[in-house]
Amino acid sequence: MNHDREKDHQIQNLALLGQLAGGIAHDFNNLLTAMFFNLETARSESETSPEARRAFRNLEELMTRATSTTRQLLTFARQRTLDARPLEVNLEVARSLDILDRLMGDSIELFFVPAQEELWMLADASMIHQAILNLCFNARDAMPHGGVVTVETRVYTHSDGSAWRRPEAVAGDYVEIRFADTGVGIPPEHLNRVFEPFFTTKEPGKGTGLGLASVYGGVSQHGGWVEVESLLGKGATFSLFLPRTKKPQDLKFSVPPAAVSSSGATILMAEDENSVREALVDLLEGAGHVVHQATNGRQAWKILEERGASIDLLITDWMMPGSLKGLELATRAKQEFNPLPVILMSGFADEAGETKNERGDGIILIHKPFRFDELLKLIEAELAKQKERNPQAV
Repeated sequence: MNHDREKDHQIQNLALLGQLAGGIAHDFNNLLTAMFFNLETARSESETSPEARRAFRNLEELMTRATSTTRQLLTFARQRTLDARPLEVNLEVARSLDILDRLMGDSIELFFVPAQEELWMLADASMIHQAILNLCFNARDAMPHGGVVTVETRVYTHSDGSAWRRPEAVAGDYVEIRFADTGVGIPPEHLNRVFEPFFTTKEPGKGTGLGLASVYGGVSQHGGWVEVESLLGKGATFSLFLPRTKKPQDLKFSVPPAAVSSSGATILMAEDENSVREALVDLLEGAGHVVHQATNGRQAWKILEERGASIDLLITDWMMPGSLKGLELATRAKQEFNPLPVILMSGFADEAGETKNERGDGIILIHKPFRFDELLKLIEAELAKQKERNPQAV
């Protein structure tokens, strides 16, 4: 009985930690979104020297790394939405290892043994790259005096005969990405805990305990699993198993409508975070749009009631203060001003369990942080649809 109570208490604590992690990531996503927008403005409006262009590139790289950190937090909080696309595994692993080779240190040898055939999967590239980075850095830390990390890709077929290995897994072909190191190994008593959030055997300041937890969470979201084997003094092997798919030409893709020039569109922007709203408005106006601003849902709804006929598109944040939240604003606007295009920005990425950009109600999702060109493409696509429905619109 005491054991059950302790287990329930741990589950409650993990749920609270997940909520905390998701909230922190939401705030960081807003900050990063504003930073990306301001960086794009600075790039476009200044005569830059080679030194300044290098500084801009460095800033973008640092911000991209910060984005990966928020994705780890959202994975742990189970609020991370997958941007799943066809990926050739050997190519993606090679790209990651090419970057990592310069970061692992002179005492670490990194080898890649790719499968002799193409291996395709539907996956979120950033999440896969983050998993590779985490596992390689974990192997590096297990080899303080140097050693070898061997990364291998191959096909694993999960069948009824191998159900004992992973009973809940769907039968079929999986891509296995295997990471083997020659490090110190993992003590047997720790093997069952390595994927626990915040569990780490590293000294203070050397690890957060989120790396392996985010790997496990990310692979699970893809419908796969992670296995680990280790012997003290003989190193450790981590294997990622991800569902294999057909080559892209065998997959069906929806063709987006042709983009049209959207210069001159009238857009209503509802966003309570001043830094995000102001930077985004500057960029939209610079792209030729007329923009009305609102800091909450009620304000945006008043503008719609007064100017609804002249508004070509609504962009709103999901989480806003006041009684009329962003999702409710988007839903009401879609119902009462149909066919008004609506784009919903989300800092949590998965507030309502959404796993794709287009909801069933026609509202389009875009997940923070995003770059301005991503939003511009969505705007152009939505306005193109609107023009097809009504040639006099926009």
